Amino acid sequence: MQGELLCAISTAGSIVGTFACGYFLLSWMGSSRILYGLAALLLALSFIAAVDFRVGHRVGAAIFLLLAAGLAEFKSRQQSVAGFLDIDTAYQRLQVIDTHEEHTGRPVRLLKAEEANTQSAIYLDGNQLLSGYLRYFELIRQADRPLRRVLMIGSAGGVYPMHLARQMPALRIDVVEIDPEVTAIASRYFGLQQSARLRVFHEDGRTYVNRAARQSPGVYDAIYIDAFQTRVPPFQLLTREFAANLQALLSPQGIVALNFIASPSAGSAGLAPAVLRTFAAALPAVALYRVDPQVPQDEVQNLVLLASKIPLSFGATNSGDASRPLPVEADYRRDSSLLLTDDFAPVEYLVSDP
Repeated sequence: MQGELLCAISTAGSIVGTFACGYFLLSWMGSSRILYGLAALLLALSFIAAVDFRVGHRVGAAIFLLLAAGLAEFKSRQQSVAGFLDIDTAYQRLQVIDTHEEHTGRPVRLLKAEEANTQSAIYLDGNQLLSGYLRYFELIRQADRPLRRVLMIGSAGGVYPMHLARQMPALRIDVVEIDPEVTAIASRYFGLQQSARLRVFHEDGRTYVNRAARQSPGVYDAIYIDAFQTRVPPFQLLTREFAANLQALLSPQGIVALNFIASPSAGSAGLAPAVLRTFAAALPAVALYRVDPQVPQDEVQNLVLLASKIPLSFGATNSGDASRPLPVEADYRRDSSLLLTDDFAPVEYLVSDP
């Protein structure tokens, strides 16, 4: 009976601990403080359980734990002064890093997430776009089509919405970001300024698009998708059903821009051909761009997909190689490419095993 009771208490504790950590403790305390808190709790429980443990040993263990926790806090504060912030949110662990651009020496600020992925980057001495893929987003402005209202799914540091707000004062910009803490970081460290023209909605991008497609069809002239879950967009933002809702949200001349990571020459088995086939089912005019043409085509890198209801064409641009789209190969159009659906969209597998 006692064993069953102990097992029940242990199970209940595991359930409470799992939900408390995921929903509350990570965003309140951060992973480092949680570890030190657990160490302190285990030490306190051991003192209670080991009644014959010598007082000197207890004091020594407590002092060691306090010194370790104090050293960690001191190191965190020193890193903050040096331009390095480590932040846990309810969704992810983020790092804000001040450094210098390697080839120019200009001061830059980076927002990094899991696996050291750079989510946003800005120059600290100017407003020029730093991240290469954003210059491909700029192609939409070269398409000679009306831009009155745009949607951006996934804001990270809010760099591109602020760029659009500066360049096009009459433009209305809606930003959907699932993590409110990311918006707070963007406002504090990357210059994001919300206004009547630039609004941020904190919810899942798929939920927002599903609702808006029903309530406000045809309202957006451009939709930018820059949301990542580790190294790939969440699968629900790459499926046929999602693309159909994007099509409903777009104005007749509207364009979708999608930033994702894949190999551009994966034949018919990789993520790039699957994304092309899936989006082309709803938006037949598609073009794929390699962000860095110097990277070999068989290597994984950032790709930008542009998709529209009508043929794409661009005027003069200062984006360098962004004016030349990577041709959509015949293999990308064949039925052998995977059609991503809400029922089956193995995006992680398609990236790792093209």
